[in-house]
Amino acid sequence: MKEVIFISKYKFNHYVPTVYTKAWKNEDNKIWLCDEYMCTCKHPEKELAENSLYIKTCKDSMALNEMDKEEIFSILDSYDIEYKGQILKSVDEYILNYDNFDEWKITQNGLKVKKRNIKNIINQKKIKSIELNFDKVENGWNNFIVKINEVVLNVKEGLNYDDISLLKEFIFLQKYRTLKYKHELEEGIKFIFKLVELPDDLCELWEPEFVRSHFIKAVETSQSFSDKGSYQKIYDLIQSLQVVFFIAVDARDFITSDNPVCQIVDNQFYKGKFNGLYLPLTPKIVCGLFKGNNHQYTITKLADNKCRKLNRRFKDNKYKFYISSQKPSNMTEGE
Repeated sequence: MKEVIFISKYKFNHYVPTVYTKAWKNEDNKIWLCDEYMCTCKHPEKELAENSLYIKTCKDSMALNEMDKEEIFSILDSYDIEYKGQILKSVDEYILNYDNFDEWKITQNGLKVKKRNIKNIINQKKIKSIELNFDKVENGWNNFIVKINEVVLNVKEGLNYDDISLLKEFIFLQKYRTLKYKHELEEGIKFIFKLVELPDDLCELWEPEFVRSHFIKAVETSQSFSDKGSYQKIYDLIQSLQVVFFIAVDARDFITSDNPVCQIVDNQFYKGKFNGLYLPLTPKIVCGLFKGNNHQYTITKLADNKCRKLNRRFKDNKYKFYISSQKPSNMTEGE
């Protein structure tokens, strides 16, 4: 089979990592992406991603932290900059007035300089820290899934506490990196703009930047090792839960989606016994998080009817697509 190679990893940012969707690949190294009406068979490397979704540039001024600002704009410290009779001296002043860069007067040692070269350098700066931080969690995922399979399906050597913590870390990070979470932030910002009766033209102008900056900040804050801000309590809660591995023992496989972390809170669903946080790991294994001993894990086999009902929940939790290792028999195949 010919290997398919994809480039520009840090430009094409996956909100569902390919190391994760790999478990649902078929013999052609593709996955089935399905909406309510149609399924298409695609290479996951080309799907579930957007260009520069997590990459910060000078255009993302609201999302930049202090280190980002210095990285992008500190080149200007070497010049004397004047704009409308004001001398710009600080990074914050550069950012505040950058939209009017072409009107700046820039000199060095009393001599005019080529502004276009400076602007090109600034515009080409890309902050890739979010993607690099995702790499730290994802790099060991393939080996980790092999270990999960050995432990859960073949009853081999057990998982240790660090393994369990890593799994919970992955679940936590995945929860806040998807387009569905970005959409939820967007709906919240629209509500606030409407509440303060912001004029329509300003809503149209500001909304995309507000949504993008809040999304990037949310993802970056969730990655922080020292202070996760408003996400810290959620992170601590997830780390306090007990892991239960569910195995599909019959012919049916588990599906996943473009929003793979699924929360079930429904006392009508098996009398609340399945209330918890879920991440399908492979077509045969789902991880569930529940109240209990966070140092332990259990393994439970699920009959076909329960797998089918869990799959219904995973399907409903999608943003646009659910993911399957095989084409559902009742679905039309698209191009």
